[in-house]
Amino acid sequence: MAVSMRYKTLTFPINPKTFSISAVRNIHTYHSPFTGMITQDYGAKTRVITGSGEYYSLSAQTNFNNLWNLFVQKNHGILVPPSGQYITAIFSSLKMVGEAGPDIIKYAFEFIEVNPDNYYYT
Repeated sequence: MAVSMRYKTLTFPINPKTFSISAVRNIHTYHSPFTGMITQDYGAKTRVITGSGEYYSLSAQTNFNNLWNLFVQKNHGILVPPSGQYITAIFSSLKMVGEAGPDIIKYAFEFIEVNPDNYYYT
């Protein structure tokens, strides 16, 4: 069962049409002259959460503006995607995409997971 997507204080009025949570491991391989290939696993990199959605009706611009206001804020917050996981993340990208139409705004977003103890901003 999908929950309403939330970030900081904003609950998305309409859940995104698509979203994905990507995770990769930090793997390095190199050649050693006498032992051959060596593989080192440095652990998982931070997760990246991407997606896209649409806002309709006369409130479309207001809804997008609310996303924009969150995007320009510094610092991280709690992201709850429709999967229901709690992820500490920074809002790293927001795009208005697609074709213009009456009372419709399409958008795409990206969040990057952060470790609050190792997050610095200026």
